[in-house]
Amino acid sequence: MSLASLLAAVEARYDIGPIVASRPLEGGEWKTLYRIEAARGAFVVSLTHPLAVTEGVAWEHAFLHHVSSRLPVVPAPIASVAGNTFFMHDGHIVSLLPFMPGEIVDAEHIRLPAAQLLAQFHTVSLAYPGHASRPGIPSLRVWDWHSNHAWHWPDVDALLCSTPDTAPRFWHEGGAYTAQIVARRVQIAEGRAHCERWVAQLASSKRPLAHGVIHDDFYKRNLLVRDGRITALLDWDGCHPDWLMMDLSNAAWAFCDRDDEHTLDVDAARSFVESYLDAGGPIQCSELDLLVPFIRFRRVLETLSGLQNVVNGEQWDEGFGEYELHTLLALENLRDLTLHV
Repeated sequence: MSLASLLAAVEARYDIGPIVASRPLEGGEWKTLYRIEAARGAFVVSLTHPLAVTEGVAWEHAFLHHVSSRLPVVPAPIASVAGNTFFMHDGHIVSLLPFMPGEIVDAEHIRLPAAQLLAQFHTVSLAYPGHASRPGIPSLRVWDWHSNHAWHWPDVDALLCSTPDTAPRFWHEGGAYTAQIVARRVQIAEGRAHCERWVAQLASSKRPLAHGVIHDDFYKRNLLVRDGRITALLDWDGCHPDWLMMDLSNAAWAFCDRDDEHTLDVDAARSFVESYLDAGGPIQCSELDLLVPFIRFRRVLETLSGLQNVVNGEQWDEGFGEYELHTLLALENLRDLTLHV
């Protein structure tokens, strides 16, 4: 895609004046981002992943306008002169967003403010009047665990049964990590089967679990920080209605894992959850027994989707291989862990 043609298309559709500068932005693993400088200020041009569907993007944008009006750290897509919040260009869905100040940081001091922000977001989410499912991203309780938007199990299983001759990129570019991942093929298959049973049992249990729109990727790289304060919550590609515990458990892991030991820092996670509850987070204490099971559940999901990405030709190297193995080791180490809040 020509960047010049993309910027010309943006300039023609939005009332922002001439674009005088542009540069790529980091982040946005599932999209391509550019910061642009125009006569009327700084903006971000966002190109979605090719797998995104227009109906899902329209759903996301409607939700973001609801959230942004109540939680200003969430940027809402800008409407074009014609009133649209996205357009198609060279096979990609393109949106324009306000540029949000701040930087991605990996600092421990934002852990508790992040928990408080998640509580605020969940409160706003529960007030959203649109309860329809998001096109293209179903809630967990209706997933097809054989084939869904994130993976196709026969493809993943075939990859795990491959050899350096049949899948050279997987084996060669993943380095020594590939063999260690493949050695856990049975564990991965059993994890998928367990998750399917566990979700079905949880859905049929009739437990009164908090349910609303979740962010689904609430972690450090999707937060911007300035002067110790969170200034933006970004990357809403995966937001959809689901159990709120999906968000809380994923965030607790993202902010409180002991990366070098492939496990959870229990004291940090307890403080994270307490900060969430103290800030008015709508998840009830009666649900907290599910925190670690949901963390383990997410490790299975990340393993399967990560391997599917290899099949799909997405980036794969030793860094990704190391993360995939870290995810599997965490799944093992969390088996007998409990967290009391």
